[in-house]
Amino acid sequence: MAKVSKTNAGYVFFDGTEYKCTDCYKFLKMSLNCVEVGGKILNIGGCNTFVPGGQVDYGAPLPIVKEKLTKVSAGYTENRPGFSCKRCEYFDPENWDCVKVDKESEGPAKGVIHPNGCCDFWEKDEVRGLF
Repeated sequence: MAKVSKTNAGYVFFDGTEYKCTDCYKFLKMSLNCVEVGGKILNIGGCNTFVPGGQVDYGAPLPIVKEKLTKVSAGYTENRPGFSCKRCEYFDPENWDCVKVDKESEGPAKGVIHPNGCCDFWEKDEVRGLF
């Protein structure tokens, strides 16, 4: 099976984040809601629409979204420690590689799948996903 490019996998690399809703500028902490995703959003949640930064970092009002994504369509899931390649079952920590994503393809972290990266294929590893 051929690997998917970083672009097609939605691979991102923002060092210093755990890709949780609390690290995303669209998360509304007071109401546990998201600007883009419908339903109650927990601070241990994460999804494929992640954009790093707090609301105050942008200095502009958040956009009004008339029709929000469902949790399913946004890829919303919950994991207390957060999300990243180092917690994913497809990540090869010895080689900084991935079973599904081509580390040589164009995108962040050239030539590797960084342990602190993340993509749309994220699945919790039974051991590494716990910390």
